[in-house]
Parts: sequence; structure tokens; C-alpha cells
Amino acid sequence: MRHDHALGVLMAQRRLLLRGDGVVAEAVERRLTRLEVSVVHEEALATDAIFTWEPAPRTPGDLGAQIQQLTQSLDTGGLRRVVLLLSDEAPVATAIAETLTLYAAAHLVRKQTRFNMVRLASSPSASALQRAINTTLMLISGRMDAVHGQVLSIVADSPGASA
Repeated sequence: MRHDHALGVLMAQRRLLLRGDGVVAEAVERRLTRLEVSVVHEEALATDAIFTWEPAPRTPGDLGAQIQQLTQSLDTGGLRRVVLLLSDEAPVATAIAETLTLYAAAHLVRKQTRFNMVRLASSPSASALQRAINTTLMLISGRMDAVHGQVLSIVADSPGASA
């Protein structure tokens, strides 16, 4: 696919930290493998990061652990772009993630790190998941470079939409 080749070229120099488990993280990892993007497992080696909160944290302890992992990664290195990708299944976690996105975006301006959030509907369809992954990769690759501190919602399939 020509689109994937162009995206792969844009992301060739990226070393991406991917944090999270579940279907969404697995789908992101498969797409990164197809694009031949280097996935690293240490924050210090990463140029960019994608965090998936799946399943969405439901208890205060789970939410605290997710936030702590995210903030530690942000404090560790010189990440250029960070995307938090989560489903809309836990309203409290989603609301806190939205607030965290605004705070992190403002706080990270000095470090020139772009921080955004992509929100999925609960149990997204395959095409909605692909649109969310495409949006996430557009943010990470720099194709949507002007977007900073935004919550982008991929909530439902729309007629005629393609992944």
C-alpha cells in the first residue's frame, strides 16, 4: 500500500515505546511491524511513545498505576510525541485522562513534547480501531504536527468511512 510506504518512510527514524496490553496494543504493534518501525522497551531509548489503557483502569489503584507509569516515562527522556490511546469504557478514567492530556500538553511545551489522546468507543469495531490507529500514527509521525493537547474521539463507524 502506497500510504503505508509513505508513513513507514516518515517513521523510519522513530524508536517507539509501546506500553499497554490487550487488543488495541496488539493491533498497534502489528501495524508498527508492517511499517518496520523500531519498537523499544526502555524509555531512555525512545523518541516517541504510545500508551494504551486497556482495559481502561476501573479502580483508583489501577488508575494511579497507569498515571504513574505514564508520568515516569514522560519524566525519563526526550520524547517528541506521545499519544494516550484508550477506550471509553470507564468514564472516570476517561475524564481523568482528558484532564491529564491538557495538563501534560501544557507542562511538556518546555520540553517540546507533543501530547495527545485518542479516545475509542467501548468495544470498537475493526474499522473504528483502524481509524484510531491511523490517527495515532499520524500524530506520532508528525503528519498532524500542529495538533497538541487534544482529545480526538473515534466513537463510531460513519457511513462511507474507510480505515
